[in-house]
Amino acid sequence: MDAISIYLCVAVAISAAMFFIKNKWINFSLFLPAIISQFYFLYFAFNHRGQFFLYYFKIDTIGVIFIGVISILYVFSVFHTYFYDKNRQSSLHQIMVHNSVLVLFVTAMSCALIADHLGLLWALLEATTVCSAILIYFDRSNISLEAAWKYFFVCSIGLALAYVGILFLGIAGQAKEHLDISVSLLSTKSHELSPIWLKISFLFAIVGFSVKMGAAPLFTVDIDAKDTAPSPIGALFSGGLMNVGFVALFRFYEIFSLTEIKPWMDKIILIMGISSIFFATVYLLKVKNVKRLLAYSSLEHIGIALLALASGGIGYMAAVMHLVIHSFVKAGLFYQIGLLYRTYQDKDIMLHGEYFKNYPTGAVVILIGFLCMMSVPPSALFLTEFYTFSAIFQSYQWYIGVGVLILLTIIFYALTKSMIQILFAPMMPMQSVHEKVQPWESFSQYVLFGFVIWMGLSPAQPLLALVTDAVKHLPK
Repeated sequence: MDAISIYLCVAVAISAAMFFIKNKWINFSLFLPAIISQFYFLYFAFNHRGQFFLYYFKIDTIGVIFIGVISILYVFSVFHTYFYDKNRQSSLHQIMVHNSVLVLFVTAMSCALIADHLGLLWALLEATTVCSAILIYFDRSNISLEAAWKYFFVCSIGLALAYVGILFLGIAGQAKEHLDISVSLLSTKSHELSPIWLKISFLFAIVGFSVKMGAAPLFTVDIDAKDTAPSPIGALFSGGLMNVGFVALFRFYEIFSLTEIKPWMDKIILIMGISSIFFATVYLLKVKNVKRLLAYSSLEHIGIALLALASGGIGYMAAVMHLVIHSFVKAGLFYQIGLLYRTYQDKDIMLHGEYFKNYPTGAVVILIGFLCMMSVPPSALFLTEFYTFSAIFQSYQWYIGVGVLILLTIIFYALTKSMIQILFAPMMPMQSVHEKVQPWESFSQYVLFGFVIWMGLSPAQPLLALVTDAVKHLPK
């Protein structure tokens, strides 16, 4: 058996054991071999880039990059999940189901990142939908049930549209002998296919995959999911699943980038990116729920990544790097918002206040995290956005750049207002501190934000080399 087969078998075995083992400590201890297996898979993938496995998998650099991101966040999410369960006094049945599905969720995302066959990619994305819905329903409340069913229903519709796009791509290739729907083969043969079929295929694919990216037009269900799911799962949605959706779109972009429809395709992606930033701006001005605020911020950042991708040149690197850095920023903030909720027992921003007084360690996290999220130097997001706008202006789309800058200025105002309310505003008379959170529970966030700032001050050359390699085959 090769390493991927072993990885899959270990994940399924651990997940099954978690589902049946009724001892809480043993159940959580099984995360240790699961995490070891995940990092072994990452090590194996890093050292076997460019190779095929099990016929349907091909390991490439962009897949390795985001598997690494998921692996790191996996560790921190398990850590925070343990304390989430402890403080919510979750039932044993909730823990067993949640832990079991979490292992499968991470496995499905990781495998989707290296799926070379578009049919398998679609199937793995559908698997993440099932797992996500179960994880959203963790609290077993009416609100979580509604969010879970909504997520499952809308994601299924979105992925059905993406599947139609795959079918149209298959129709386009029927005239070519031995042409299957693998990314590696289609990338070399796509210029021989009918441009009309390619355009139809791409339209269905980009709309369908938007539900996983949390981008316009199907972003609303993603907002509800991040709001309702436990904070550690919200971190994986913003820091993991969103990237998987982007890579799914990137596969189609790889296939079509050397065809005559590329300029048209870039315009469609630009429209999608601008729409995402516009909707994020509108909702961030009025949102009062702190978890939804983070979710709408993710909508903004996927919009920026899409603009970078469509602008080409240095924008290709900026798109990938932006999503990597955003993953760590947003995950750290979701972890801290979980601690914020434990302090105030409420998600309403207007009912927060004096966080610096009540939990100074966490308040520093909120301050650093919000500044990083708003791309204030030395956040590495400042560099990725700088290169994004450089790519936009270099492609002579100055009017788009100016318009997006105006929208980002409004977003900066909205986020700053919310940050000040949480950290410094006086508490409401009826509001009180429900729990004193221990300072060491914010350790993970300092690690993540430390990396983000380090990348802003002195970008790590090995990571830059990987990002460069990931986009080297795209047209200049």
